[in-house]
Amino acid sequence: MDGAVIERPAHLPDFRNPPVREVAVGVHFEPLRRLRQAHFGLFWERIRADYPIQTILDRFRSISELTDDWDGYGSPAPETQTLIAALEVLRQFMPTSVATPAVAPTTAGGVQFEWHQGGWDIEVEVLPNGRAVAWGENISTHETFHGSVEESREDLALSLKRLTANAANRR
Repeated sequence: MDGAVIERPAHLPDFRNPPVREVAVGVHFEPLRRLRQAHFGLFWERIRADYPIQTILDRFRSISELTDDWDGYGSPAPETQTLIAALEVLRQFMPTSVATPAVAPTTAGGVQFEWHQGGWDIEVEVLPNGRAVAWGENISTHETFHGSVEESREDLALSLKRLTANAANRR
């Protein structure tokens, strides 16, 4: 078939001037026969900090396994609906550029996110009923905000941006 020209079947589209230009490159590696699962674990420990959402999801997994009286004082464990509401709040306010919060269960059966860095203290608590409240203070200026997440939406988003920028500048 060398040098033969294959005609395009009539039922196929004709792209004399295709709308997309693509370049595909493939690389083939020999198998790593001595690579074991333990190596993946060691590698993950080295890069884990580069993927903060995984750390948060691991913490959520731990919180989801709590049972009532998890703290020895009779506190209820957060319900699945509360965890889902907390993840939704986090999704709204934590683009990948925002610093990673500490995540903790509350003694009321809620979930709390905390950021204490970059000159800011910011806390968001998701209550068992799914309602979220926020509080924040700039340590230097004593600028504060508080209220429901809906009421504090702009202040919370702006404060998290500032917290992240300040923390990055201090590195």
